[in-house]
Amino acid sequence: MSFSCKKDAMIIAFAVLFTSFLSLPTEYLYPVGAIGPRHLLILYQKNPYHIELWNWDPQTLYCSPALLSRYTPAGVCVLPNKQEFSFIDQGVIYIKDIRKRSPKTVELDAPLYNIELLNWLDNEWCYTHARRGDRFGIFKISREGEVVCLVQDDEYDCMYPQVVGEWLYYLKRSKTEQQLERCPYCNENSLGLPNRNFLNVYMAEKLISMPEAPYVFLLMESPRHGYMISHPPLIHKDDSGIAFSYWSLTHSDGIWHKSKLFDFTLPSCLLARGPDRLYESLLPLLPMHTNDSIYYADSDNGQISLRRYCKVSSSLQSYQLGLYLAPIKVEEQLFYGGFLHEASGFNGHTIRLDSLAL
Repeated sequence: MSFSCKKDAMIIAFAVLFTSFLSLPTEYLYPVGAIGPRHLLILYQKNPYHIELWNWDPQTLYCSPALLSRYTPAGVCVLPNKQEFSFIDQGVIYIKDIRKRSPKTVELDAPLYNIELLNWLDNEWCYTHARRGDRFGIFKISREGEVVCLVQDDEYDCMYPQVVGEWLYYLKRSKTEQQLERCPYCNENSLGLPNRNFLNVYMAEKLISMPEAPYVFLLMESPRHGYMISHPPLIHKDDSGIAFSYWSLTHSDGIWHKSKLFDFTLPSCLLARGPDRLYESLLPLLPMHTNDSIYYADSDNGQISLRRYCKVSSSLQSYQLGLYLAPIKVEEQLFYGGFLHEASGFNGHTIRLDSLAL
């Protein structure tokens, strides 16, 4: 090979190496749950395809692995006993006791797919939406793998369930319409029957129709008040940001009302394919509620800021941050995550997360 050819080859190799360096995946670090009085579960995303879970003490800053690195835990949810947490890895549900080395696999007795979020009623039963057949339905699942169908419709997807008191609320949608519904939900123990729950789906009640935009992540604070997020029906791949709106659902004078609280924008690169994509997609960016406030992320000219919406006065307050992910309230502190940077001090032994005094 001539000197000129060798030089060209070296230039090409350097260009490939430099391009690869520029496209290195962004690493993220953010809290996903509180265990015990002052211990947090921290998710460390090394790349868009691999995440690790760590146990962190905010006082000592010491961290230790909460799971073996071969697991890719998404949708982490702490059980009511505060000693266990569940997660989903490649469609399989696991339950991990923090005092034990390995998680327990929940082997379902019915075929369910696309399980995304678990809501624990107690330490034995949870409920979620999942796909069975061609549609999403709502199911109750025991830690032993027993599956009980609560709601399923042949023509609609039923998603984002919320059990509040004696009611199960959920979003019901097709390609052309969407609505908020609820069904009576009562404990069978009062009837002297096995420890499940009885749901009369034939008494489903449509509360409000919502034809304007797709709605997701229903959150019910009480039987008379809830929240949800809307997003555009179509998202173009060239858009730098995705516009969302946060809505309040209120029951008064016998009628359910829907009103917009605020708009927020999130960078497309965090939710679309690419080296900056969040493995859990929108989950780390969901608004977080305290008694009197809603904290959320909002992007402006490429910068992401933390904003606070006051429920009492409907006023907004802004904080300037580099990135704001998955806030967790511990006592009077709000811990949040973001890009992994040198200041975080994450070296496999210690972590320093940003926090905000409430």
